[in-house]
Amino acid sequence: MSEKFEPPVDAGDCSYLFEVRQLADRYQQKDLMIQAEKELMKLLSPENVLEFLAHVVGSGCQLEAACLDMISENNCKMLKERKEELKQIVEQNTELTKVLMCLLAS
Repeated sequence: MSEKFEPPVDAGDCSYLFEVRQLADRYQQKDLMIQAEKELMKLLSPENVLEFLAHVVGSGCQLEAACLDMISENNCKMLKERKEELKQIVEQNTELTKVLMCLLAS
């Protein structure tokens, strides 16, 4: 196995990076998982933070912490501005809903 992680040519290909992260986690390849997370952290933005958090919620990883920090900024203003997306999350991902409710309550 190569020591070096090669991110996809398409810098916006988050699905590939999440698949790598998931497989690395499953097969306990910690270094590979960390490398995939580093690449994902470079792509993290207010526009995709909820999508990213949905992939890593409950994992306790650095990416999850970065997502939660980004959402918490400005009294969770970003959540208030994205009500439609929140409705979908509530219907599809109960664990993420719980985390977001805790953020709003704090």
